[in-house]
Amino acid sequence: MTNPVRTAAVALAKLGFKVFPVNAEYNGKKWIKRPGTKNGFKDASTDINGVYQMFSFSGFQGQQFRSDPWIGMVHNDMTILDADGADGIETLNGILPIIPPASLVVQTVSGGIHYYIPGTLGEGESRDTRALKGLDILTGNEKGFVCVPPSYGYRILEGSFEKLAEEIHGLGSETEVSPGPGPDSLSG
Repeated sequence: MTNPVRTAAVALAKLGFKVFPVNAEYNGKKWIKRPGTKNGFKDASTDINGVYQMFSFSGFQGQQFRSDPWIGMVHNDMTILDADGADGIETLNGILPIIPPASLVVQTVSGGIHYYIPGTLGEGESRDTRALKGLDILTGNEKGFVCVPPSYGYRILEGSFEKLAEEIHGLGSETEVSPGPGPDSLSG
């Protein structure tokens, strides 16, 4: 039986992105996301065999997770603008003329936007929550993660993981990572 989440996770690892399984549950108000491995996002890997094992649903290093995990990706070597709700999307649209173009734009399960820019904006590593109204800035570190398609409710609006990998790592790949159709504008 094929496992599309595992297939996508392995494809992302081949592109040089550190991935790991995430358990997600809806509590009636919002999605709660927890790493599905013993050491959380520190277990994220680009090792194809390790990623395959993590997403084989038999547990990883003694941890059990749902049979439908989401894919978590550590956001090193990139900046992600995380726009939440109408305020965040309005803020993001307002700064688009003055920021670098995105290699990838993803709609999140909550209707927000993840705007991926290769490299880091500014100096060093940071996770600046609410830097601007409704907008978090996640910059080049291994201290956090985002969930990515084809996780439930996440879809690609523009660009591709292949384009992002090429711009970050200089890697090209023939492997497609579950692209999805999307609108021409950034709206949630």
